[in-house]
Amino acid sequence: ATNAASTCFNAWLENRGGGSNQEKTSILASVKSFFEEYGDSRFADYAANSNRTVNNRVGFRNSTNDGLEYYVLAEMYKNEICAGYDMKTVSQVLVEAGWLAPDSEGKSSQVKRLPVGRTRCYVFTSKMWEA
Repeated sequence: ATNAASTCFNAWLENRGGGSNQEKTSILASVKSFFEEYGDSRFADYAANSNRTVNNRVGFRNSTNDGLEYYVLAEMYKNEICAGYDMKTVSQVLVEAGWLAPDSEGKSSQVKRLPVGRTRCYVFTSKMWEA
């Protein structure tokens, strides 16, 4: 009976993809998928001279020396990026992964001057595109 249970458990574990934290893996996959799908269409250009129309805007994107940064507006972060997950857990996972740049006090969001004015937003780094 012990061998049978061990065999079943090992088969389940292999099918699951290993013993790693699946919530963390799922959060990272979900967030990356969001940016892969909407990175061009739902982010307005930070530059003031852009004439590109953006429907259902989530935030802004800005080209920096380190690559593209995305500034996600607070309500959109809560309602779209964190959809289906605890917002605090998502923020913690993203900061640990280096995808989300915290402010100088360690908060997961920052106050930035954006084309819509000075507001709190979530700053996504280009690290999310690294392997």
